[in-house]
Amino acid sequence: MKKKLTIITIFTVTMLFGLSLKASTEVWDLQALYGITQDGIANAISDAKSHFSSNPNDTIIIEIAAGTYDISGSGSHGIDLTSGLKPGPNGRLIFQGAGMEETTLVFETRQRMMSGFNVYQLEFRDMHMTCSTMTVTQGTVVSVSAGEIVLDIEEGFPTPLELFNDWGQGRYLRRYTKSQTDPQLIQDNNDQEVWGWRNGAAFHPELVSGNQWRIFLNSTTRVLNNYSVGDYVGIKSKHEGEIYWFATGNDLVFRNIKWTQSSRGLVRNGFSNVGLYGCRIERAAPINGQTPCLSTPSGGPQMNQPLSTGNSVSTNMVLEDCFIDSPGDDNIAFFNVTGGVVKNCIIRNGFARGILATVDASDICVTNTVMENAYLFDESVTPDGTYFTVSEATSELGKGAFNQFCAANVINATNVMVSPSSVTLDSLGQSFQLAADVSPTDATYKVVLWSSSDPSVVDVDENGIVTANGEGTTTVTVVTIDGNFTSSATVTVMIPIPPIITSAQNRTRTSAINIFPNPTTSLLNINIQETREKLSAVVVDLSGRELIRKELETERNIFNLDSLPVGVYLLRIKRGNLIIENKRILKTQ
Repeated sequence: MKKKLTIITIFTVTMLFGLSLKASTEVWDLQALYGITQDGIANAISDAKSHFSSNPNDTIIIEIAAGTYDISGSGSHGIDLTSGLKPGPNGRLIFQGAGMEETTLVFETRQRMMSGFNVYQLEFRDMHMTCSTMTVTQGTVVSVSAGEIVLDIEEGFPTPLELFNDWGQGRYLRRYTKSQTDPQLIQDNNDQEVWGWRNGAAFHPELVSGNQWRIFLNSTTRVLNNYSVGDYVGIKSKHEGEIYWFATGNDLVFRNIKWTQSSRGLVRNGFSNVGLYGCRIERAAPINGQTPCLSTPSGGPQMNQPLSTGNSVSTNMVLEDCFIDSPGDDNIAFFNVTGGVVKNCIIRNGFARGILATVDASDICVTNTVMENAYLFDESVTPDGTYFTVSEATSELGKGAFNQFCAANVINATNVMVSPSSVTLDSLGQSFQLAADVSPTDATYKVVLWSSSDPSVVDVDENGIVTANGEGTTTVTVVTIDGNFTSSATVTVMIPIPPIITSAQNRTRTSAINIFPNPTTSLLNINIQETREKLSAVVVDLSGRELIRKELETERNIFNLDSLPVGVYLLRIKRGNLIIENKRILKTQ
């Protein structure tokens, strides 16, 4: 039993027939009263239920201090509400952390983080929930043959055998871009490839040598012709527990919760009024500098996912201001739901579908939401498997689940313009704000996505701020989520170098050398006012390796740079071995 209750506020609820009932908001310090463990949480829940039996309309806030806590314990549920929770009509149980970067609860990988039946008025706020082990892996293609693929698993990541589940589904491969910081799911010619199950039984991967593993496809004759040596592959095997699993109830809220390593949340049996606000599903921290392809092996929130035939309808299922990146299935799914909202969210890298609406879903509104490398899928409109962008779904008004009831007066975007159209940065780390003006000014969906064609030159954040990373020229592009209108700016990074001056005589003579145009796509003019002394021009790369040499024998000389790839080079004007002019030049397309 708890040692102390702190009563924060007391107010009176006026009831029918003039009766009144005192209700209070109480804060319980979980660490001080119970300890932040699986048993401590169980004891706090037990005491809260006892408290509600006599004070049904109280609000109980169970505070979880900053820190990292092991909630694994015993059993299949970390936070166990399977015996139910039902305060009075105005009562509420809240688990309150210190912030998603301050309070972390660590659960055993294969256990459900929380589970319950007949649960009402429950809320979780401001914490990070994760698993005790890494739940996904990835590697590079070594070889492909009938019925199998050999992958060199990334150093530090789990082996496929460590993640293997012994049941008949949930194991797939897909190709990703080879990026250390943000691997992206490849959409074209890249279906999910099923592995690890043959003849009704598990078929385990086998170690070849070192970090190389042979993964067996379900079909002995299947050849992955779209996979090449050196391709990068994300590997999933569903084996982790759900982040939540609730059947029957009402009013479940998650605010500012971050989940890593596990992401699949289920409500069933008509559980209604479920809200996720400011929540995040993120990829785990990089391992040896390499960001994981997948955040988890499973999908994201599954709204009223069927338990059996005749599953009751859920209503008012909301995701707002959420970020869901790279889960191993549908980012969000609406099953038997009437009235769902996805608002102000960012949905990235849908391994299956970005947002799924099944044939049983209706009145699903997607508004002001970024779908990056992910798509909408409406089973009632596209049983053949056609995917929608957000704007395409808007045009399907009245035809299916995505009828956009909350966007009946949509004003579509017609154009976007980036300003300025060109920028030059002259130091590494320098930043500049690009602006994207969406037309018309009163467009309903004005959210845009930014991208850089070469992040090694500049990268760009979600607000259009470009930052110089290396010399060169790149294109920064913005695209509207409504209509996919695009506009681009050219960004050049050219860092000045001090001129080489050896004497007053050289200062006079080098000032008479004119080099243009710079940047250039092909030809470079070198004009010299006086040529009494023999001069030469040498183009070198940034490591000093000589690429082109030309004797300057006339006042006007032309360099042909067609043989050089796009990039930054140094042009050196030399008198013998003495460099009298040293200038950066930029070769562009």
